[in-house]
Order: sequence, then C-alpha cells, then structure tokens
Amino acid sequence: MTDLDRLVRDALPGNPSNLREDRYRGDAFDLGSEELAPGEQAALARIYADIQEVYRCWLEVRDLPLSERQPLLRKVIALDDPSIRNAADSLGSSVRRPRSSRVTRILHDVRGGALTALLANAQLLRDEHDPVKLRSAALLARDHAKMMRNALPWIDPAGRALDEQDRPHRIDDLVGKWSDFRFPGPGGTEGQVHVEGLRTGLLAARCLEASAVDRVLYNLMNNAIRFAAGPDVRLAIHRNGSPLVRWIVANEVSDEQAGWIREQTGDEPSRLMLGGVTRGGSGIGLANCVDFIVSAFGLPDVEAAIEGGHTGTLLAEGYFVAWFHWPALDGDAADHPNHSGDSHACPS
Repeated sequence: MTDLDRLVRDALPGNPSNLREDRYRGDAFDLGSEELAPGEQAALARIYADIQEVYRCWLEVRDLPLSERQPLLRKVIALDDPSIRNAADSLGSSVRRPRSSRVTRILHDVRGGALTALLANAQLLRDEHDPVKLRSAALLARDHAKMMRNALPWIDPAGRALDEQDRPHRIDDLVGKWSDFRFPGPGGTEGQVHVEGLRTGLLAARCLEASAVDRVLYNLMNNAIRFAAGPDVRLAIHRNGSPLVRWIVANEVSDEQAGWIREQTGDEPSRLMLGGVTRGGSGIGLANCVDFIVSAFGLPDVEAAIEGGHTGTLLAEGYFVAWFHWPALDGDAADHPNHSGDSHACPS
C-alpha cells in the first residue's frame, strides 16, 4: 500500500515554520447576524436547532439497549426532509446584492461540513436501521453544530462561550469517528474511510480550536469522498517526533481525473488550494482550508502556507493527496477527559 506520509515528506520544501507566539484559538472566520438576510438567519436557526436536538437525544439514549433508541432514530430520519435540504441550499442564493468572498466562503462551510454526510445518513437510515450509522449520525450532528457555533457565534451564545473555554480535546474521538466511515461510492458501490497512523494524543486546546480543525478536515474529506474514483478514502495522521501533526487525506483518481487536474493547474496541483478551480463544485472548500492554516501558523498569506509546505496537494501513485499541518498540543492525554467526544460537560 502506498505510504502517504512518504509522499508528502518527499514533496515538502523543509520543516514548516510556526511564526505564532501564542496558540491559535480557532476564531476569526465567522459571520455576524447582521451580515445575513433574515431568511438566511431563519434557515440557519432551523438547521442548528434540528441537529442539536439529534445530539441531545443521543446523549439521553446512548447507554440504552438498541431497541430503546427509537426516539433518536426518528429524529435522524426526520432530517431527511426536503425542507431541511432546501434551507441549506438556499443560503446565499436568495440574496440579490453582491456578497463578499468572505461571506460566500463561510456559508460554504455551514452549508457543507458534516451536514452533507449527516443528511446522507438520514436517508440511508430510512431503509436500514444500522446502529453504527445511527451513532455516526449523532456524532455528525454534534460536529456540524460545533462548526456552526465557530462560524456563527450568535447562533448559540451560551454554547459558543463554552467552546471558547480552555479545555484540551483529544484526538481519539476524531479517529473513532472516521475509522471505517461508510459513504456512497462510485457506480453505486459503498465506499469506506480507512484511518492510519496516530490514534491517541491531544488534538486542540479548546472546543473552538477543535472546530477549526474540523472545518479544515471536513472540507478535505468531503472533497475526497465526492471525487473518489475507487471505493476507499484514506486519512493518515502523523507526527514523526516534530512539533506539528500532519493530516493527510487521499482518494484514488482515474487517469482522466489526474490529467484534468494537471492541465488546470499547470502541473502544480497545490494551486487548487488557491480556489477558483473546480470540476462541478464551488472551488471554495480547499481554499477555505488555507485560511485556517495561515492563522494557526501566523503566516503572511495563503501563498506562504503553500510554498512553506504547511498545506498542499499532489498527484502520485494513483492518488490525489491533500495535507495540512497543525501545531501539536503537548501534554498527557490521559490526564484529560475526552471532551472532543460524547460529553455532557462540553457542547461538542
């Protein structure tokens, strides 16, 4: 099997540098309610309330026998409703005035993120009451609510205040969430996510930072799942003794897909991270990732993040590979409850 970490190491110009003196809190890429039309505010409030209710119900029934989790199943299936999809799809489309690229890009994360996979799971659970998919739906609802609080501080001020508190988050939950995650693959097949590398340790210093990592990772995973030419998507997490954690997402590509990427980017696939190049998408998701990397490392601009190897993409050995680095959080993970997971104490 292709060693993804080797592919990225070979592409790096050196060790990415961290120019920040303090740790990035995970903020800054958000929208005030006044920047949105009343209809958009209402749509966002509806989505947030519905997915929060799913996660609240999960906390109530997660320790009960499977036969007693029917209330959760009903709430998840209720998300498979055209009105929910229309609410998400309408964000930005009903506003006639020109929008700044910042507003458009933040709405992209709110409209996509974990919501895409959550709605797909809701549809599947109508026909197959799979307990694994049900748990996955609950955690996807949790993650998207967390990302919405990151992008829209006004949506839940009390929850946002908790997110901003110092509370170390562990990587364990993220690994467990993606390991063997199933998705609709090409040609009607079922695809699967495979997790490799680091599986324990600290992820972030607070909920808000963890949600920033989620906003980056979900963009990469959604992109990989959408364009995978094979049944597998790979997520690799490595530290290799450095002060950085390297996150790698890879999907198989066809020769035709690889040729298109090379042609569109002048054989420099990392140009995709600058935005504006897409094949049926918006061209926004990968560019959104770089904004967070620039802030996490205190870099001057997105070009510095790409040139420094902090983030990038490449084509090699039949894969499209995207990566980003994040400053490691040192300490003993065993000393901290898994606040990134299912916790009553933490809104995430």
